[in-house]
Amino acid sequence: FAYLKSRCKQFEMTLNALAKSDADSLVFCPDASDEITQLYNFPSLKISTKPFDMSKVLQCADLVVCHGGGVISQSVLAGCPLLVVPMQLEQRHNGIGVEQKGVGLQAKNNDTTSDLVLKINSLLSNSSYKNRAMELAEKYRYLFEHDPVSVICDRCDEVLQQCTVMEKV
Repeated sequence: FAYLKSRCKQFEMTLNALAKSDADSLVFCPDASDEITQLYNFPSLKISTKPFDMSKVLQCADLVVCHGGGVISQSVLAGCPLLVVPMQLEQRHNGIGVEQKGVGLQAKNNDTTSDLVLKINSLLSNSSYKNRAMELAEKYRYLFEHDPVSVICDRCDEVLQQCTVMEKV
């Protein structure tokens, strides 16, 4: 699965790499033109401008290709390795973290299509990335055992109650 934006400098290179790789790819690109969706319409590559239910997509994804935003945490918590194709500095730093944690690789500015194909195929064939993503998913699974908003609200209520008790003392 890939979540990409067409204004990315390496957008078409990434699409070409996905098409040439061993992956069957579903790509969400909200700003893809009709020309791009037709040009990259291959049996192994489909582009959609309509969003997907990420929880369902991540359940069956073997790899996630993204720019390096919030999709990283969702992917790791689903046990999916990543290829980060950053568009800006913050995303580049997130990509460094992905590499350091052993859950994926990052596209470099000077990468070629062949480089990206090698990275995609490596992420698909080298089980260490998937295993590490699964380890982290298990380690942090507790974060999603409860609705985060409810947990925060309950905690705020507890703090407010403690403050009220302290005022009475």
